[in-house]
Amino acid sequence: MLKFRKFAAQISTSQRHCPEETKKLKPSVPSSNEFGDCIFVDVEENKSDNPDPVPMFLEETENSRLSEADEMVLEEVEMEDIVEDPIFDIDGCDAKNPLAVVDYVEDLYAYYRKMESFGCVSPSYMAQQSDINEKMRAILIDWLIEIFVPSNSDEKEASVGWTSCYALSMQEKLMLNTLQFNMSFPTPYVFMRRFLKAAQSDKKLELLSFFLIELALVEYEMLKFQPSLLAAAAIYTAQSSLYGFKQWSKTCEWHSNYSEAELLECSRLMVGFHEKAATGKLTGVHRKYCTSKFGYTAKCEPAKFLLQTQA
Repeated sequence: MLKFRKFAAQISTSQRHCPEETKKLKPSVPSSNEFGDCIFVDVEENKSDNPDPVPMFLEETENSRLSEADEMVLEEVEMEDIVEDPIFDIDGCDAKNPLAVVDYVEDLYAYYRKMESFGCVSPSYMAQQSDINEKMRAILIDWLIEIFVPSNSDEKEASVGWTSCYALSMQEKLMLNTLQFNMSFPTPYVFMRRFLKAAQSDKKLELLSFFLIELALVEYEMLKFQPSLLAAAAIYTAQSSLYGFKQWSKTCEWHSNYSEAELLECSRLMVGFHEKAATGKLTGVHRKYCTSKFGYTAKCEPAKFLLQTQA
């Protein structure tokens, strides 16, 4: 009996110090203590809805593990959102090619970007003179695109008899002297080669890009865009036409200095020119790119979905 009283006292003391743990005890049958004495615990006081209650420290551990797992998932999702397209080194493969001037190529194109604004024609220059109009300009460019060099008689015919062959020759000399024979300003072609390299283009993309840029050259309204933007928009539009979705990589954006949003206005105009390339009187570009030499590129479907996103 003395042993039993001592053990009961120990139980009461432990209950005072650890009431939480005491409440979780749930013996369903009589049990004996270390001294062999039989003790009984009120089962009704420890009944729970859960037949197998989990100890508190296990619940906390499990919840902490779940929260840690959730945090890891969230971190992975956030990392996926942060990861962007890498910017590739497009000049690494030409490091041993002296003609590629890898050491100076970035400086060269920085200079081209600075000089292109000086060589651009004013988008409203037709309003400053009355000798020619937009239609005459389009006819001349259409001739040039077909690799057809007009003779003096052709030029005279285009001017509707307003001038003579001699007067045309004198005007050419005047223009060259006025320009001081400085006609090396960067054209869209200069930027096309660089941007196509950034786009890792193949022959199909290259031909379609040049088809679109030449369609744009005929149109007077495209003078409002700088040569570098025309080149970038042509490649962006060509990619959209070939792949069926908008594509403008970080590498292309880096080397062109144009984002996708900056290209959309020009690109949508190019899609419109592509749609009507086979119609009208000036179809030189379409005929040129309908040949096997140019891979029948003109038959490629235009990226009409770019127009649908305009609204």
